[in-house]
Amino acid sequence: MLFPLILPLCAALLFSAPALAQSRLSPADLNGLAPGIYIGTWKGKKQLHLTLKQDGTISGTVDGKYRAGMWYVSGEKLCIEFTVIVFEKTRCGVIDREGPRLVGYYSKKGEPRIRLRPG
Repeated sequence: MLFPLILPLCAALLFSAPALAQSRLSPADLNGLAPGIYIGTWKGKKQLHLTLKQDGTISGTVDGKYRAGMWYVSGEKLCIEFTVIVFEKTRCGVIDREGPRLVGYYSKKGEPRIRLRPG
């Protein structure tokens, strides 16, 4: 008897739930990420555990491998420099706040490559 009532109620709740508001981090917000520890993923696969320090250094693990480098803000983008073997790689991208998470470094399809939460 209750099943005919439960299904429409669940559907109504699902479609009426507000979407997570997404807001672009300003340069001041990006600078405010340090000091901070963040846990998440890169491209949904590589596990990240990163520490940003106010002196512009970043360290942590990417899929269990220790990495260290520098971070800085360029315009409205967060830039991270890591040395991998002997090659220096710099990646810059916009960061959005999506509820409690940070997402950004968007692909050409508009999908976030990085997803982080405070650790």
